[in-house]
Formats: sequence, C-alpha cells, structure tokens
Amino acid sequence: MEPTNVKFYQLGNGGDLIFERDLDGLSEYLGRPHPEFHGVEVNDQHGGELQWVITADLRGKMEPPTSERILFSFRESSWMDGLAHALQEAFARLCGQNVVAVLASRFAHHARRDSFGAPMEVQMHPQLRHHVDHLDYMLFQTQKELDNSRGYANQTHMALAQHADAIKMLNQDRKSLRLQRAKKDATIVRLRAKIAALEITVKAQEDQLREMEDDDDHGAPSINFNQFLEKEKLKGNGSNFTDWFRHVRIFLTGGSLQYVLDAPLGPPPPPAVSEDIKNVYETRVTRYSEVQCAILCSLEAELQKHFEHHDPCDMMRELKLIFETHAAVESYEASKQFFSCMMEEGSSVSEHMFAMSGHAKKLSDMGMMIPNQLGIHRVLQSLPPSYKNFMMNYNMQNMNKDLPELFSMLKSAEVEIKKENQVLMVNKTTSFKKQGKPNKGNFKKGGKKVATHPEKPKAGPKPETVCYYCQGKGHWKRNCSKYLADLKSGHVKKKGISDIHVIDVYLTGSRSSAWVFDTGSVAHICNSKQNCGINEAWRGTR
Repeated sequence: MEPTNVKFYQLGNGGDLIFERDLDGLSEYLGRPHPEFHGVEVNDQHGGELQWVITADLRGKMEPPTSERILFSFRESSWMDGLAHALQEAFARLCGQNVVAVLASRFAHHARRDSFGAPMEVQMHPQLRHHVDHLDYMLFQTQKELDNSRGYANQTHMALAQHADAIKMLNQDRKSLRLQRAKKDATIVRLRAKIAALEITVKAQEDQLREMEDDDDHGAPSINFNQFLEKEKLKGNGSNFTDWFRHVRIFLTGGSLQYVLDAPLGPPPPPAVSEDIKNVYETRVTRYSEVQCAILCSLEAELQKHFEHHDPCDMMRELKLIFETHAAVESYEASKQFFSCMMEEGSSVSEHMFAMSGHAKKLSDMGMMIPNQLGIHRVLQSLPPSYKNFMMNYNMQNMNKDLPELFSMLKSAEVEIKKENQVLMVNKTTSFKKQGKPNKGNFKKGGKKVATHPEKPKAGPKPETVCYYCQGKGHWKRNCSKYLADLKSGHVKKKGISDIHVIDVYLTGSRSSAWVFDTGSVAHICNSKQNCGINEAWRGTR
C-alpha cells in the first residue's frame, strides 16, 4: 500500500480534527495560532497493523516551542487507534502533559479521506470531544500564562530601557560637569598667572619707588641750567611753542623730572605722618621749584611776569591752551611742506629724501603720524619725470617696501639714470656775429665821415637810490667805492652772465653706439667725431 500524506488541523473552537489537503480559507476560519500535524499512513504487511507517522510543525506558534518539528510513530491493529494514539502523544508533548495520564483517552470525531479523495464515515469516539476540550483549556491557560510572562517581560524591558536612559543622562551630566570643571581649572590657572604677573609688577613698582626714595634721599641729578638756557626762549606770540615744548620735555627727561609736568605737587601731608614721608614731600617741593625756575628762565619777559607764581604743571597746561592755535598753524605748514615738496630734475636723491624725512619727522613730533604706505606714495609722486620707469616698475610689481628700502632703491636707480641720460652743460654761450657792411649813413659820397651827434650824458643816481651792496644812499652798486675796493682787492669776484643750455636725450633705438642730435642751435651733440663728420657731409648734399 502506497503511503498517503495527510495534514491534520486542530480547530480553534475545540471542534473535530479534519484531514485536508487544501489550505485555502483555513486562516480565516481559525481564531488563534495553531499547530499543524502531518500524518503518513504506512501499511505493515508482516503484522497486519497500520503505522502512523505524525509530525507536528509548530512554526513558532505554540509555546513553549520544544522543537520546530516533532515526529511520532505508533503501530496499532486499527488505523483509528493508531491515529488516536499518535495524536494523543502529540498533544500531550505539545501541552507539556504526561503521556501516561492521557494514554487511555479517545477522540470524539475525526474524518478521513480515502485514496480516491472521497470522505469516509468513521465511528465516533465518546472521549475524543472531552479530551480535545481539555487540551484546548490547557492550551488557553498556558497561553494566558505566557501572555502574563510576556507582559512582565515587557515591563522589565521598559524598566531596563528607562534605567539605560537614566544612566545615559547621568553619563552626559558627568561629562558636562567634567567640561565645566576643566574650564574652571583653566580659569583658575589663568587667574593665578595674572596674580603672579601682578605680584611681579607690584614688586617692580615697589623697587622703583624704593629707588626713587633713595634718589630723593641722596639727591637727584641737578638740572644743567646753562645747557637749557642755550636753547631759544619761548616767544611772546608762541610761534616757536612746538620746538620749545620738545626741548623742555627732553631737558626734564634727562633729569628724570618729567613727572613734574604730568601732575601738580598736591597738598602737604598731615602732621601725623612719619618723617620719611615728610622728607619725600620736601624733596618733591625742591624738584618742582627747580623745574619752575628753569621753565620761567626759558620764557620771554612778558610771559615770565604772567607765570611767575604758577605751578609747573598748571603753567604748561595754560601755555598749551594759549598757543594751541599756533601749534595748529605750524602743523599745517609742516604738512604743506611735506605734500608740496618736489624733487628737481638732476638734483640729488639723498638731499630730497633727507628733506622729506625732516618734514615727516616734524609732523610726527606734532602727533601727526604718516602711515608707511602714504609716505611711499608721496615720495614716488615727488620724483621728476626721469624716474617714470622706476615708478612704473614699482607699481606694476606691487612692491611693499619701507622708506629706508625705497631710499636704497632710488639711490641705485639714480646711478643708472645718470648713465642713460646725456646732459650737455654749456658754461658760456658762443657769440656768432655776421660781419655786415659799414654803416652808410655816417659817410658822404666823397668818402668823408660825417660828424655824428654827441650822445646825451646819462642821468646819475637819485639821492634816494639805495646801493645793493653797502645799503647806502645816493649811488649805485657799480659806483660804490666799497664795492670797487673789494673787487680790486679780490674779496669779491665780478659775476658775468652765463647761460646753461640743458638737453635731455632719450634714445629709443636698439643701437646707441653712435648718434648725433641736432638741437637747432649753434652747437650740436654727438658722441662720435666720425659720425659728426658724416652728418655734416649729409647736410651739405641736402
């Protein structure tokens, strides 16, 4: 007999066991997860008994899952008993029950199809229904316990998740606290460094104050009045206030007395202070008096009368207020000279740069600092046209130099420009006069000379005429007896009239070994005598 493969399904409502081949619509009919049983009927020819092989496929739907597939095999003389025994064993193992306790139970209803597919009527088993209901109840209780266990597991999992979140938050807070602590430690280190620096500064100031007190005790260097009085005094109109104030600053700095102009002397200390403080104050009074006398000596008489009883600090403050407008005018003139200074063609670059530096230094002394780039632009703008190529090269290469570096570059360029430019300087012009015919008006036809009319004598100098040489009145310089005597003795040389004809020649050709330049004057320029002769021959044939 050929084995027949059959599937057994347990219904969700505890009904009959049905053997089907078609699975369509089974999921809609069943109300909960179920196991599947696969049975194979085997005919044993020797004993005349039927062997049923039952396989339970849990597919993860029954709990606890003993195995995904469970195999049962029984031999019975009746196929119904064998099937009931096999299913009983399968349900018992699936439900975790003792096999012996349910061994004698029977199934109430079952159905089977024969080899031709037709349903077969079988006898009913009274105990099958009861046993199936009992197994269904046991499965329900087991499922309930499993649901409770699953709920408890979910609660435990949620508690563990909350605990993990709390631990994560604690770790983050711990990390944040560590960062805050690191920042606080860095702040503490920085503050400690500042405190150490301040302590060093305080110590240095204390040492400096102690040295000042020692200097006051031993006497500060006296002021050299003679050296200070050699300088120009401050005029009553304040025209030289800037230079005078600079000299005063330099003079007081040399004697370590510049603090006298920064702050007034102040009131005397109270009688209850120590003798050291009183001595220091007396020394300061002496220093202030010396500076006051020095400043008063450097003023003109009118200003001395006005500031005779003024403190040095108040005196300097009031002088600044009075002559502030003069300082503004002086700074205006200095800036005007700086921005209008131009280098003449052929003059020395060194002299021009020294003049520009002097103007810039004067402005800086007045508190008007000129930026380096502005100073560079002003120097380039003050150059003559012969430095046009130098300026173009400097701007195209976008050079960023300081004034000393620019001065060095200009010195090098000056040498090259002097080599390229050919300059002719004529100390005295040559007179070329044509020999004309004699004047016909002075002769008659016979050849006798006609008497000419005598020229009228020129008028002499007027009484109010001033001589340019001796500044005397009533004569000219050419008639001055002092001038003629000095001229005869050689103390004064007579100056003649001379012309300087300067011609700049710029050669643009590739060859410059021989050239001639026709100036249109009586003299020409040529660097080759032979070429000059060729030029004369060419002019003769023109």
